Amino acid sequence: MSELMFPQDFLIGAATSSYQIEGEIYNTDWYIWEKLGHIVTGEPCGKACNSWELYEKDVQLVEEFGLNAYRMSIEWARVFPEENVIDFDALAHYKEYLATFKDKGIKTFVTLHHFTTPIWMYQKGSWENKEVIKEFLKYAYVVGRELGDNVDAWMTINEPGVVSVLGYFTGIFPPGKNSVLSTIRVTTNQLIAHAETYKLLKKLTPNVPVGIVKNITWFYSLNLFPLDKYLAWFINKLFNDNYLRGIRTGKLPFSQKRYPGLKGSIDFWGLNYYTHVWISQKLPNMAINHLPNAEKVTQTGWEWDSEGLLRAIQLLWDTLQRPIYITENGIATLKDEERVEYIKEHLAQVLEALKLGIPVKGYFYWSLIDNFEWLEGYIPKFGLAGFDHKTFERQPRKSGYFLGEILKTKKLF
Repeated sequence: MSELMFPQDFLIGAATSSYQIEGEIYNTDWYIWEKLGHIVTGEPCGKACNSWELYEKDVQLVEEFGLNAYRMSIEWARVFPEENVIDFDALAHYKEYLATFKDKGIKTFVTLHHFTTPIWMYQKGSWENKEVIKEFLKYAYVVGRELGDNVDAWMTINEPGVVSVLGYFTGIFPPGKNSVLSTIRVTTNQLIAHAETYKLLKKLTPNVPVGIVKNITWFYSLNLFPLDKYLAWFINKLFNDNYLRGIRTGKLPFSQKRYPGLKGSIDFWGLNYYTHVWISQKLPNMAINHLPNAEKVTQTGWEWDSEGLLRAIQLLWDTLQRPIYITENGIATLKDEERVEYIKEHLAQVLEALKLGIPVKGYFYWSLIDNFEWLEGYIPKFGLAGFDHKTFERQPRKSGYFLGEILKTKKLF
């Protein structure tokens, strides 16, 4: 039993993203990526978990598990299916979805961009085209105006480093480019879009906190070769430091130029944390997630590194002292008892952070339900619940109830 208990106002919830659970979203860059054959299984996202129609089932899951918070995203391509065309029916659907949580007293954390970009913006260069800033602000304005009354916290962009590095440097995500200059342009546009969206949402919904979701991954050189050590440093710069430096100082990537309003443009940090990565120029895609002698490895090949979560929390706190929410942390596994152990190990690190006086305000497990896991398709099982791919019946797991029990008792056991 832990000596330290979680605060009474601590949030414990589960996270999802629109593209991964809603289903039948065919006007995004990721649908194009699927059609080009980049999914390991060859299986498209399709109807996913059919949450667009069955969202009430997901609300029931959150309530049944005894959680008090839920993180979700809005699909830009649903709200703006075409350039300058707003789908008010989609907005009404999201409003109803959010209101259902509110009626049950469950806090909602809403992300505006979770990897996917509308086809019409993708065809114009997506995040590499600085026009994306203006278009993203149009979208944020409409969402903020229409949905703000039912939102407890906003997050502008989820894991911007994944979009920039995997999409424009390693090329395994759309649009599949391999360019340092493109990666820097994307990062610059993301930071400016974030800063402007922060300012916009603070005007539209002044009482709703606004943050960004940063995935902290630790990058280690596989060996002592100078080139590999430099490569690990450089990827860390692209993936982590450019964003942290930008929000801390207001400076844009690889520049001394400051963008007005960027410095300090968060009310809280959203921290996604999973693992570390080993870097070498001789590796496929320059990276592997675990060494051959790793003791604990997930279904996705990621090594458990729970202590890395505490270091990630400390990094964000040292960068800019704002409250922190763990907005994603989870394990792909076929063994639910392993999922329970994973949750315990990582929440123990959150308690250590609280002991140090760092204001960690909540923990969202990834994910509420097994879903479409990007390049890996439907193979990884991250969910607190599974689902039947034919009937879409939700299949709750013991780990979900375990998480709810922690919230109820405010302690690990």
